Amino acid sequence: MAKDIHFLIRLKKWTVDEERRALADLLAKEAEVMRRQRILEDGLRHEQAIAAADPAGPAGQAYGRFAEAAVEKRAKLAAARVQIAAAITARCDEVAEAFLDFKTVEQIQKNRDLRAAAERSRKEQVTMDEIAAINHRRRHTSPDRSWLHSPDAPQAISSRALETSIGRRHAPNCVRSRSPR
Repeated sequence: MAKDIHFLIRLKKWTVDEERRALADLLAKEAEVMRRQRILEDGLRHEQAIAAADPAGPAGQAYGRFAEAAVEKRAKLAAARVQIAAAITARCDEVAEAFLDFKTVEQIQKNRDLRAAAERSRKEQVTMDEIAAINHRRRHTSPDRSWLHSPDAPQAISSRALETSIGRRHAPNCVRSRSPR
């Protein structure tokens, strides 16, 4: 089940990335519309200046038709910008929802990881407690182990010496010889 949740996390992250890409596309479209509006306004000012310099000339006579076309184009660009702004708002909501879903699944996985770590820690503590209890019992039930605590006791005790001093039955598994001697 843990693999399934990791797959779901990747899927949710991919969804968030896709929503962000779609939002970036809409923002790029909005920037393009704004750029075209600026170009239109700059062109309109330029044509006004030319028409004002020579009102009786061909530029002055054609300015009326140019101004009408510019007003229509301005209205179309403004309508497109309004539509794109509405789409951006909707896409922002979708990005926020996808991100919330992603974070929810990610938090579920973090909680699962914390529970698993706590369970491992608990099992390790139980094992350590059992080892400590066994060692305590061995120390207090073996009558002839005082030589182990003396200052002149050898630092390293062979497994055979340990087995013979406390009896093979009481020797821990880790010090029992692996091959019979």
